[in-house]
Amino acid sequence: MWKGFFIGWGRTLHIPDVQPDHSGRYHCQAWNSISSRGVDHFNSSAVLLQVYYVPENISITINPAHVVWGSSVTLTCSSDANPPADTYIWYRNTNSSSSNGSQVGSGQVLSISSMEALHSGLYLCQARNQVGGKNSTEVLLAMVDEEQRGSQTLPAVYGIGLALIVALVVALFLFCNIQRPDSALPDVARHTIPSSSSSQSPASIGGEVIYSLVNIKSRDLEGLSDSPDVQGSRSKGKNSIDSVIYATISPR
Repeated sequence: MWKGFFIGWGRTLHIPDVQPDHSGRYHCQAWNSISSRGVDHFNSSAVLLQVYYVPENISITINPAHVVWGSSVTLTCSSDANPPADTYIWYRNTNSSSSNGSQVGSGQVLSISSMEALHSGLYLCQARNQVGGKNSTEVLLAMVDEEQRGSQTLPAVYGIGLALIVALVVALFLFCNIQRPDSALPDVARHTIPSSSSSQSPASIGGEVIYSLVNIKSRDLEGLSDSPDVQGSRSKGKNSIDSVIYATISPR
């Protein structure tokens, strides 16, 4: 015996507990020691077995999920049945401790055009076909205040705003560091010391002597040390990166 695949031997197939998944097309295969035109296995015509059952897996969906005063809402009842459910009845129960509910509509879809307080409650639907009927589990339909709905979205908005501010501050900090010069301090500190009459040198007869402390970075030292206008001695600190030149400059 076959149902698209082999399911058993013998002239009779017995199904003790019929379930919905037993529905399908069946055929049997027979053979003996005599073959016809080289074929020794023969199949019967397929027969359709339909298993009828009451609606199962009945569920209710609410759209939209959050309902506010005056808005529209739709409740949809769905089920699995053979034959398909042809009757749907809606009930509302305003008292959770009571099993009695009042009928509020029929059809697979229940629509409420303008939500009000009297529409709140526990809803269930009953699906029926020619075999029988079953009820869904109850679902709660309740209104959400506009203020409560807004308060649920405020934390998300605040979080996004704070993240944008932090990102802007970090970007501005990095930009300022990139644009910052190599050193914010001047490289030259100049001190003018008046010359005394007793210690004038021939080079300072025409005016005052200017002693300058020139702080030159190491990358510029090579070019400045060869300048003819600067005479002096260059000294390097043992642990210093930059070099210092003391020079005597005679004004012209």
